[in-house]
Amino acid sequence: MGVLLSLGENKAKLIGQFLVEVIMIGMIAFSIACITSQPIGQAVTNHMLAKEVQQTKDNKENESPSGAMVTTFGGSTDVDKPKGEAIDSVDVTISRQDMIEVGGIGMLVIIIATLLPCLFIIRLQPKMILSKND
Repeated sequence: MGVLLSLGENKAKLIGQFLVEVIMIGMIAFSIACITSQPIGQAVTNHMLAKEVQQTKDNKENESPSGAMVTTFGGSTDVDKPKGEAIDSVDVTISRQDMIEVGGIGMLVIIIATLLPCLFIIRLQPKMILSKND
């Protein structure tokens, strides 16, 4: 930026160019994320569910087969276990509304993260930007 400023380039044009470049990269990344999020999310969910089912089976096999009863602090002889049906599959879906919301938040973050440093650098003189050693 310092070189372009020293050559007489307009500050607003530099900020605009930098912002457009970063937004374009963000849009490409977001497009890839939209395409891959559902399959990757489904694969991770299936793996986690299979691991949980296997762990539950292992725990049932390791329980004492003698029918020993466990006494708790309250004097109850039943072990508190959750009652319900086992989940054997989970369907991962991401709605269009979710994508729009995430994309909007992402663009807002990109714009803020680009403009704040630009505004700090733009207020410096080109000679200061080029001669600064840190």
